[in-house]
Amino acid sequence: MERDSIDNIDIRSILQTAVNVATSPLTFFRGMPRTGGYLEPFLFMVAMGVIAGLIKTVLSIIGVQFSMSKGIAFIILLPVITSLYAFAVAVLLYVVWKLMGSNEGYETALRCWAFITALTPVTTVLGVLPYIGFLISIILYTSFLVITSAEVHHIPSRKAWLVFGIIGSIVFFMHASTEFAARKAGSDSKKVQREVKQFSIAAEKKTYSPLTRYRAMP
Repeated sequence: MERDSIDNIDIRSILQTAVNVATSPLTFFRGMPRTGGYLEPFLFMVAMGVIAGLIKTVLSIIGVQFSMSKGIAFIILLPVITSLYAFAVAVLLYVVWKLMGSNEGYETALRCWAFITALTPVTTVLGVLPYIGFLISIILYTSFLVITSAEVHHIPSRKAWLVFGIIGSIVFFMHASTEFAARKAGSDSKKVQREVKQFSIAAEKKTYSPLTRYRAMP
């Protein structure tokens, strides 16, 4: 993929890069340029966001609920969210890698995370599986962060597994507790709705039963 020139965007090259990252992360990150500008990783993240948005749209079509506006929102918002979120994540990773002994700069941290977003389409699909899908996603991201730590930042794998394993575990349990609370709230809400509906039906039958109308006659 050509660098620093928006006129030379090659979709096939971006897709091939995503395949290389996902299937051969050791080889890819071992040869990844540490610098070269922000345009290349930014465009890559946008492309991964678009693909994830398309996948979300398809999944929503397969599901019961779907609206065209929702599908468009997925395709537009996910690339934006993925890209902006990546710059913030890169700051955190830069700090973590520095504390672990890395000599690389922020641009390298951003490029590492940008290409790790090749996992985004995969984790989007995994997102349909409650709990286990997010757990697998955390394991994937942790594995790739360990690989980039070793291949790009020259940090021992054992040390990287310890640090990112702890971070991944914290993220998983926070997400799991939030998902559990949301599902419980949704279940309670549906239960209340069923009870209200049953009460309304019972009240309606009582109000309009023949016996009630007969007793109401003068």
